[in-house]
Amino acid sequence: MPYDAPSDAASRAARCAELLDALARELGADHPEVLKHRPRLIHALADAGDLGGAVTACVDLLVDLNRIMGADHHDTLQARNILAQLQGWSGDNAGAANAYATLLPDVERALGVDHPLALATRHNLALARGLAGDAAGAAVMLGQSLASMLRALGSDHPQVLTARFHLAWMRGRSGDLAGAVAALDEVLADQQRVLGRQHPATLETAKQLAAWREN
Repeated sequence: MPYDAPSDAASRAARCAELLDALARELGADHPEVLKHRPRLIHALADAGDLGGAVTACVDLLVDLNRIMGADHHDTLQARNILAQLQGWSGDNAGAANAYATLLPDVERALGVDHPLALATRHNLALARGLAGDAAGAAVMLGQSLASMLRALGSDHPQVLTARFHLAWMRGRSGDLAGAVAALDEVLADQQRVLGRQHPATLETAKQLAAWREN
């Protein structure tokens, strides 16, 4: 789905870059604290609209993580997930879907099928395929992904609520407006109960529900 950047993104990116430079000078470029901070800069650059810079920084990070941590380390796999996200945010949903499809078996093998990163990757793969044009197929995949999340996380987990929203949204994109409205109505009630009425996710669901009801 489209990515909305926070209003202070440019200044946050500059602060992240300054902190990263200071940490690298003090601790060394390969220090775990420096490696941990680099994804924050990548997200800050993306938030600020510099997707090219974010992709370059993410590719550089992947090279270093493969060298220092190894290909199967969580942080390396997470960096690959971030790179796939950046592809989707840049509009290359087909490329993002391919990246997630390549990543998923590696995550499941290294971390387990119910690891949070595996759950997220499976969900993101389905969502990217839907945004690339296969809304009906994506809705089926999102339903399967949601079943895994429910088993691993429970019905009130925020990630599960987001997955339910995406499934309902994809059903609407595939032409099932009645199903989308009914599902969004249920998601909204649960988000209001679990997250609160003013939570950004709750407000987004209410906005989408109103839009579907107008169709």
